[in-house]
Amino acid sequence: MQLGFVVSNATEKMEIAVCNEPGSDQNIIKVRTTHQGAWSPWMRIDVHRKGNDDHGELDAVVYEASVAKTAKTAQAAQSLASPVTITFTGDISGSFSFDGLDPSVQCKISGVQSAINTAIADHEKKYHSYSPGDAY
Repeated sequence: MQLGFVVSNATEKMEIAVCNEPGSDQNIIKVRTTHQGAWSPWMRIDVHRKGNDDHGELDAVVYEASVAKTAKTAQAAQSLASPVTITFTGDISGSFSFDGLDPSVQCKISGVQSAINTAIADHEKKYHSYSPGDAY
């Protein structure tokens, strides 16, 4: 696998991977999901057209992608079945949710300046403070 990431909600996960096609130097994109904790088989989701003059039919190896036959189906496939929320806790806090429909996601977090100020103060205290009698 060259690149991969996992998206999860409270109960289920989805893993997307970019990797080399076996026996080839082409990259492929594949996905798998969990249902009640059990992983599904990997499903290839990229689409390669045949190179001959066959009116653009799909290769058999990517038949899974043929379910996106209409723009409506493709648009519905972009949204997630359950919205995903990412939450930051600790020195900073904030959260955001996304459902796949809006391509722009923003997250407002708080505590960043305080965390930076604390880190700088700790650094200055440890490495830049001098008291009479300290060795150089």
